[in-house]
Amino acid sequence: MPYKATIESTLRNFQYKYIHKIIATNKYLFKCKLSTSNLCDFCSENIETIEHLFWECKHIQPIWNQFISFLEQHQLNVKLSFLNVSFGINSLKSIDCNNIVNFMVILMKYFILNMKYKKQVPNFNCFVHSLKLKIQIEKEIALSNDTLQIFEQKWNRIKFS
Repeated sequence: MPYKATIESTLRNFQYKYIHKIIATNKYLFKCKLSTSNLCDFCSENIETIEHLFWECKHIQPIWNQFISFLEQHQLNVKLSFLNVSFGINSLKSIDCNNIVNFMVILMKYFILNMKYKKQVPNFNCFVHSLKLKIQIEKEIALSNDTLQIFEQKWNRIKFS
């Protein structure tokens, strides 16, 4: 999934680490005596596992719900679960739509991890801002490579207000 969804090496590396459970959660850090607690940095109520950190946490679920609404506003109707957030979505009518959604899902997970490192509870508006920046960078690259038409075909359904 990451190699079809993005060419960005940071996101590809992150997805590889995510799939292979190489993300250092507090559960693992506590076990190695590198953390004073195994509890989630966001909620401080549950043990921080990959599933909890990226899906179950009470501070993360609302962001995924807002993300689903965002996708629906752009006619990208997807039922998200921990499984397809982890391994990718291939249920949409076109490969391009699947790749766009998978890119955004990887970016969302990466955003969540960065917020954990910053000790800040993630919010959806900050995620949208980072998504806009990524799309703008991709547009600049497309302009310099004379591939703007391909870029516009890819991102034509995503509009920001």
